[in-house]
Amino acid sequence: MNIFEVGGKFEFDWMWYIQSQGFFVRRALPIVADSAVEDATDIDIWGIRFFPPMAHSLAVVDCRDRGKRSKTYERILWAKGMAAYVGADQVYVAPPKATWKTIDFGRRGGIHVVPYEIIERHLESLPPRRGAYGQARFDLYRDFFAKRRVVLKGQPDIAARLFEARSLYLLGSALTNINRAIEGLKASADSLSHVNGEPERQTLWLFDCCEFIAAFALNLLRVAEETFTLSEADRKRFVLKRLTYGDFPPKKAEEILRLSHQLALAHAQHAVPPGDRPTITIPAPVAQSLEPPEYAVEVHGLLERIIQKPMLYWGGLKALDAILFECIVHRLEATTGNIACLHEEAEAFEVMKTAKNYIAVVCDAARIPRAPFWVKSASPLAEDGTGSHDSLL
Repeated sequence: MNIFEVGGKFEFDWMWYIQSQGFFVRRALPIVADSAVEDATDIDIWGIRFFPPMAHSLAVVDCRDRGKRSKTYERILWAKGMAAYVGADQVYVAPPKATWKTIDFGRRGGIHVVPYEIIERHLESLPPRRGAYGQARFDLYRDFFAKRRVVLKGQPDIAARLFEARSLYLLGSALTNINRAIEGLKASADSLSHVNGEPERQTLWLFDCCEFIAAFALNLLRVAEETFTLSEADRKRFVLKRLTYGDFPPKKAEEILRLSHQLALAHAQHAVPPGDRPTITIPAPVAQSLEPPEYAVEVHGLLERIIQKPMLYWGGLKALDAILFECIVHRLEATTGNIACLHEEAEAFEVMKTAKNYIAVVCDAARIPRAPFWVKSASPLAEDGTGSHDSLL
């Protein structure tokens, strides 16, 4: 499935179903190798859910609608392999219909084969306040990309940037992905700032920016899960080093810096005539390590807040999803009463604030204005997106 191929009601209902189980969801999520820039395949529907104290569950759905010619047995085995590759523990094959034999075949392999009528029945039973939100809203995203297809054909960089943002949900380590999300947001925001008088392009670049913000927030939750049992001091050392060196071992990087300095010094000395070498002052050694990026302290500060209140910030990610892809992209009003995922939150107001904390930190890290991603609702910061981080939770 292409990222910009919007599925019909069948796929949107499945997104809603997975979302109704408490998952943060995406469709057409690319599966890529670390060394590749193109996708090997993609996941029709993908979801992640965090639960106390700080652990996650992954769900994947292989949708078999729209006349796709394949046997359900084959899809069950394919989904089993895909789930093992991405580490999913909740695996679904979604045919329009299914016999008890295929359902039993899937059950023996740990795969849920669920006929569409079961999904429809479940969704019809949900109260109105449990509606779909964010990118799972059929009314908002059914025709979203189709209406902009002509623009997309002439703007391959928009698609490439969205591909990059979507890949951050699965590719690479969480802290490295935070760096990538910040750089991706900065580049997309720059493209957005140069679009004047072209609302379709502007909306697509805005969508890309929002996807990078969501990817940043999700990866920060993954870091919280990975470092949850560390002491604050150990967690800070770990985070600063990984934000500085990425996936490269720090000791190797520092050794390369040291050897490079010695090699450069030896080369310079060799260029000086032998008689003059004793008169040359040897420069002081350069730093043998790299400085963390300027935003590292702010990212660590938000991480510590997540560690203190992980489920509050998990709710904040879901609220962020609704804020970005309903209120920012589609200009809908943002209130605790209008955002579906907040109806079951006992601390809806606080959850909204945590969503804005994500926005504040990542925008400041990328050195871009918060305003394009800000909504006018109760907030710990100024309504125009300005203000200091002292107001964060």
